[in-house]
Amino acid sequence: MSIGLPAGAQAPVEAGEGRRLLDEARALAGGDGASRTAALVLLGRVVDEARQASSREVEAEARLTRGDLRLNLGRDEPEALTDLQTAATLFVADAHLSQAARASTLSGIVLRRLGRLDDAETAHRQALAWYDAVGDRAGLGTVHHNLGALLFSRSRLDEAEAAYGRALALRRDVGDVASTAGTLNNLATIHGNRGDLDKAIEAHREARDVARMSGRAVDLAYATLGLGTQSFALGTWQESIDHLIDAASQFETMGDRSGLAFARHTLGVVYLALGHDVDAVTTLESVLPLRTHDPARLGTTLQSLAGAYRAAGRLEEARAALERALALKRQASDTPGEAATLRSLAALEAAEGRRADAIRHAARARTLAAEIGRPDGIALAAALSSRVTDSEPDPALTIELERLANDPVVRRVPRTEAILRAELARAALRRGDLARARAEVATALDRVEQVRAGVAALDLRASYLASHADLLDLEVDLLLRSHEASPNAGHDRAAFVAAERARSRRLSDALADALTPLPTDNPLRARERRLEDEVSIAALKLERAQGSDRPDVQAALDRRLLALRTFRAEMRAQLPWRRDAPRLELNAIQARLPEDTAVIAYWLGAERSVAWVLHADGLNSVRLPGRSAIEGAVREARSAIDDARPAADALRRLAALLVHPLEPHVRARRLGIVLDGVLESVPVAALPLADGRAVLDRFQTVRLPSARWVTRTSGPRLDTGPPRVAIVADPVYGLDDARLVGRTGEGPRTDRGTSAPEAPARLRFSRQEADAIAALVTATVLTDFEASKPSVAALPLGSFDVLHLASHASQHATRPDLSGLVLSLVDESGRPVDGRLRLHEVVGLALSGQTVVLSACQTVIGPDLRGEGLQGLARGFLQAGAGTVVASLWDVDDRATMVLMRHFYEALVRDGGSAPRALEQAQQRMRADLRWADPRHWAGFVALGTLE
Repeated sequence: MSIGLPAGAQAPVEAGEGRRLLDEARALAGGDGASRTAALVLLGRVVDEARQASSREVEAEARLTRGDLRLNLGRDEPEALTDLQTAATLFVADAHLSQAARASTLSGIVLRRLGRLDDAETAHRQALAWYDAVGDRAGLGTVHHNLGALLFSRSRLDEAEAAYGRALALRRDVGDVASTAGTLNNLATIHGNRGDLDKAIEAHREARDVARMSGRAVDLAYATLGLGTQSFALGTWQESIDHLIDAASQFETMGDRSGLAFARHTLGVVYLALGHDVDAVTTLESVLPLRTHDPARLGTTLQSLAGAYRAAGRLEEARAALERALALKRQASDTPGEAATLRSLAALEAAEGRRADAIRHAARARTLAAEIGRPDGIALAAALSSRVTDSEPDPALTIELERLANDPVVRRVPRTEAILRAELARAALRRGDLARARAEVATALDRVEQVRAGVAALDLRASYLASHADLLDLEVDLLLRSHEASPNAGHDRAAFVAAERARSRRLSDALADALTPLPTDNPLRARERRLEDEVSIAALKLERAQGSDRPDVQAALDRRLLALRTFRAEMRAQLPWRRDAPRLELNAIQARLPEDTAVIAYWLGAERSVAWVLHADGLNSVRLPGRSAIEGAVREARSAIDDARPAADALRRLAALLVHPLEPHVRARRLGIVLDGVLESVPVAALPLADGRAVLDRFQTVRLPSARWVTRTSGPRLDTGPPRVAIVADPVYGLDDARLVGRTGEGPRTDRGTSAPEAPARLRFSRQEADAIAALVTATVLTDFEASKPSVAALPLGSFDVLHLASHASQHATRPDLSGLVLSLVDESGRPVDGRLRLHEVVGLALSGQTVVLSACQTVIGPDLRGEGLQGLARGFLQAGAGTVVASLWDVDDRATMVLMRHFYEALVRDGGSAPRALEQAQQRMRADLRWADPRHWAGFVALGTLE
């Protein structure tokens, strides 16, 4: 008589049936995500039914399989541990010691992830005993490998290296060559932590070769990851980026979340070190969900993410991330990680002015690093301690810094040595030893340049240099102090060269490395265009995204930007680029200066600023107030102009700081002006001289990206006939535009629900501006719906002398590649279109010395990145090959701009002269007209480029 089962219940499985289901589950476990989930469900059934049927062997194998699967999926660690420990007990009861050892080994891995390191070590050593009892040498090799990883995480490097050595020997002894790749990768990590980077690279390369021969994709990915990590330590950062992106792609393809987290984390750290905090934040934030179940490594990512937040000025988020990271590191008994987190916390507290806390945490970080014998950690903590101590140097600390700076391990890492040398320079400065300070700074900058020169992506090279702005400031400041101490020793000339080298590196790199123009049908150019289009599409989606969707859309945009920059970096390595610009020679610049021309170059320092006045026959350096005083005066003047308040007094006070001290030294009519930092926003032509006249009354000015540009060839002259001008003006922005009448079958609309968001107001006077220009020159005019991005892209730019763009402009503070000109945002049918010509597309225009006129708002000023030089859209057009760019400093009045531009082109045609000269004449005519005499109507436009 059978007993009926409840509805939906299944009969207990027999041992044979259980094994069949177990085999089926194992097959599913080797599949994709859905198959693995199905395997977990099936294994749960097998475990339950086997336990009910007292089928101990089937239950043990099912628990081992399920625990292993949960471990690989990186989730449900407590449940995985229960499965594995129960399986080990069941296997021992049946005297299956080899299987018990495997379960204990996996238990050790889970325990390590849970931060229970003592229990993890006990589990691994128990597995060793069981494998040894049965003579399983292959199993012994596996456990020694995993024990090495555990010991490494506990900073017991000697024991870890010994464990890996035994694993390597055992695996080779049993002929398991394929498994040696993983052990070699981990041995390489130990070599790297000890500073033996050559040995680490060698081990990773051997691991890569073994993995390729054996077809073990995971070991190949980890070898690639290791090469990226060690290349970063060596300072070959472009190579590091290439390896890490490759590794991340491999891990993502395999579905290996742990490896993907490692690769992305390290890539984020590289971006942070390069000063590219936006990419660092994006990349590191993408790691957090991958490490939710790995507390120690989650803490590592949070610590690095805090650094990125701090670099981005997000200090509250940085502190929250560090506090959470510190708790996780202590929970996991991760001493190296705790030391690194304390260093980051000290740096944050120093930035917040919490000096006592910073000193305390830096000292604790030094102690921990010394306890575990980490020279790099000791060095970084010592440098930080030096940075936050009193103004009087600590002799003992200085001695330690000198010892560490000469440590062979530390000297193998350019970044760390640069930090130490910078602190030694500051200590020497506090002692009054200027010669020693200059020598230390020179060595530090050599290390910085060693890294910068190895990075192909131009924005990363620039952001890296900008992240060392304090070191660049220190070099110039030391040379200026040395000049004051020894006026005839040539230190002022050296300071000028140092400032130019620091200020202009980004733009000089970009222009010296201009990509050889590619035909439109070139596959590489086609690929670049596709990536540009993907960025534009993603940017458009972000503009239209709302609420909870924005973070995901923004992350997708950041990934597209990153892909475009990465591709351009790869192209730079493959195609015929012109390499770094030649070394700046001051004599060569002076030789190119006409008698009526001088260069004025400003440098803003924390304690002292300087302006150099350079003529063909001499150089004068004029000391100015420190950065904060000048920045305050600039803000006051710009605030008055931007708020349409009387600005005369504010401009006079600013001129007293910037212009009046220089006047006795200027013996020229034309001035090439090199500005620094916030000075980029100053309307120099409107500043009053000591006698009350404006700079415009006495001087013709052009802004130079750097003094080096004096030696550049100017753009084409226009004295061979009327200039040929391409004009883009009066775009259609919204559905309420009257020009849609008769095209859409209905009148103007005020509902912008389907239009581009926040459509700007129509620039009505730009149409009159275009008509007035076209009456003076040979012109191709694009207005209305033809004032579009596709129309501009289709222009044969080489056929024109001037490209005139009259439109709105938009600036993106955190992602400058998205800044751009706003062209038509709707088509003839009223459908929204992408009308934003963004900076990442501007740099791809095929310009060849033309004058570009940006008759739009704020086309000069962009993100404030120290060390980059010229910013904003104007920089993009110069990078694309423009000879001169006429651009604006602030939101210009539509009607005033129309009048100014008419005067500009009249002068350009009448005199056949240069764009800077034509702009000067146009501004003088505006000043003479009472309607437009206020500087806000005419001083906002400036000429940038070369001295013609």
